[in-house]
Amino acid sequence: MLHNELNILKRLSHKNIACCLEIIHGNDRICTINELGNLGQIMEWRELDDCFKRNPKVTAYIGEKYKLTTLGDITRLIFLEVCEGVKYMHDHNITNRDIKVDNLICRESKGVGDEVMIVDFTTVRFRGNDDISYFPTGTPGFRGPEHQFAGSDGYSSKATDVWAVGIAMWVFFHERMPFKGEDDLERDITAKNV
Repeated sequence: MLHNELNILKRLSHKNIACCLEIIHGNDRICTINELGNLGQIMEWRELDDCFKRNPKVTAYIGEKYKLTTLGDITRLIFLEVCEGVKYMHDHNITNRDIKVDNLICRESKGVGDEVMIVDFTTVRFRGNDDISYFPTGTPGFRGPEHQFAGSDGYSSKATDVWAVGIAMWVFFHERMPFKGEDDLERDITAKNV
């Protein structure tokens, strides 16, 4: 898996995807040096509250830079940038399969539309013309419900990226997961029945 990730990381070049600057090979490990998202993840996990909270540095920066005053406008701008990064990957037959708020970082920038970047490509795949995946990947709650129920038919990994962007956008706006359940399977069943 790591070899696949590194090969794909080397080929990705887009303003909304954290660039791999260097790969360091050690005796028993490989490290990647990626672009800095100096404002951090777009959301922070609050262990005591058992929920995500918007990163106030991110919302303040985006709001100030683009003169946006509503959470809806800030959310739209952030996820427009995420969608541009996902579109770039899909146009190059690459699927991430683990889009989630934890994997979206923000940086201060002088450019336009390049503040939010997708990071973490441990589940990335080059799909070629075949978009079907058979093995569940991604993070419960963010991954598409078809992961649990695809069976021998498989599932579209591009569609699963799009689903995950929608879930991440919901979580960012509402600061909670859209589907309830006692465990991953129950949440996936609830999502499937929507």
